[in-house]
Amino acid sequence: MIGGWDYAAIRSAFLQGLAADVTDLVAESKMIDKLEDYAKPIWENVWSVEGRYYAAPNAYNVGPGIHYRRDLIQELGLPEPQPGWTWSDVRELAKALTKGKRKGIAMQGLGFSSSVNAEGFEFLSTIPAPETSWNWRRDYMRNVDHWVQIIGDVRAMKFEDQSLLSDITFHDGEIWNAFIREQACMHTNTVVFYTSEPSAGTTHVTLADKLGKPLEEVVGWVPFPVGRNGYASSGFTQPQIDSVSFSPDLDEEELALIFDLHLYMIGDGFVKQKNIVYDKTKDLREIYNFDKITPVLKGTLDGMPGSPDEAWGKQFMDTVRAVTQYPLIPQTAWFFPPEEQVGPTTNAIDDAFSKWWFEPGEVDIAADLERAQNVLNTQAESFTSSVPDEEFVSATNKYYAAHEKFWQQHSPEFYENVFRPFYEEAIKPALSG
Repeated sequence: MIGGWDYAAIRSAFLQGLAADVTDLVAESKMIDKLEDYAKPIWENVWSVEGRYYAAPNAYNVGPGIHYRRDLIQELGLPEPQPGWTWSDVRELAKALTKGKRKGIAMQGLGFSSSVNAEGFEFLSTIPAPETSWNWRRDYMRNVDHWVQIIGDVRAMKFEDQSLLSDITFHDGEIWNAFIREQACMHTNTVVFYTSEPSAGTTHVTLADKLGKPLEEVVGWVPFPVGRNGYASSGFTQPQIDSVSFSPDLDEEELALIFDLHLYMIGDGFVKQKNIVYDKTKDLREIYNFDKITPVLKGTLDGMPGSPDEAWGKQFMDTVRAVTQYPLIPQTAWFFPPEEQVGPTTNAIDDAFSKWWFEPGEVDIAADLERAQNVLNTQAESFTSSVPDEEFVSATNKYYAAHEKFWQQHSPEFYENVFRPFYEEAIKPALSG
């Protein structure tokens, strides 16, 4: 795996020649024209590295959100989660659903960090610093009172409300299983957990079958909550494309053959494979599993039996289709050249999150933030960016201009109350200095 989920590391690996350049093959196959409209913006913005391609798309999904027990919410007469809800709404619902040993929600680290990043934590604490060797610095103290409140609110779910099931060992599978075992009424995970086929073992379908009800009456899925300050009011959940790269050691003919085979296996080959599965199982959930409800290539669903709506329910699929239309928040990778070396680690702030997440009692969040900020900035001093200062400043101006346009259009509240002061007070002085 090259870089995992770290796009900066992935782009750096591409720049180092750790994956084959498939730009010509992308053009010859007209691959981009074959992408679904919802997939194309992600592919062109995220996976293009200085106009070159070092991977092919493999799958698309609409990303993370919260799975919830629709039946229990309705039984208790509680409001059902809706796109646009906030983490304050999550807290209220989790508290109302908690009963005895049953917790309102189960979350791994993703849930905790998402609740803070829904307020723009990473965006608002990362400041350009062209006068330094690495060109970036961290500033957690500018909005420290806000971060202390947000982090404290999530801690309160666990240590005050007792509505949160979590453990330092919990990952996606553990909280999913807790949900299926009815130890929690909600869990934070990507959309694909909803569409795990019955043959995969213990799944949401297992829970619905045990209760003798259709899945859609028992479980719902909704995108992640948005920020209370207006950040990501169009939807904090952001779709993603999983991709595959190819060995740089392949010769030209070998690379062309394996690239064509891959495109076949996510297109016509995929359709043939799934039709064979359906002929044997007669269960649409077995073919529209995992991320297959939103194919990456156009026309894929045309040759398939049934539809994702028939497999998983129209209400669920309407939510999924709505998320495919969410606008993409501008990312640094769209504007800045890849670094020749991966930069400082995020261990200092990651360790702080772990402490806030698992340590009971009184914690000094502000002091922890200041400590993490100092460590990260000290570490950054030992790195040197491969991007020349003039190019960095030019890219920075384009990056924040894109954010200005985005927030004006999609969240005027965040633009006026948060982005403009942030830009005027933190960004402009950093660039002019």
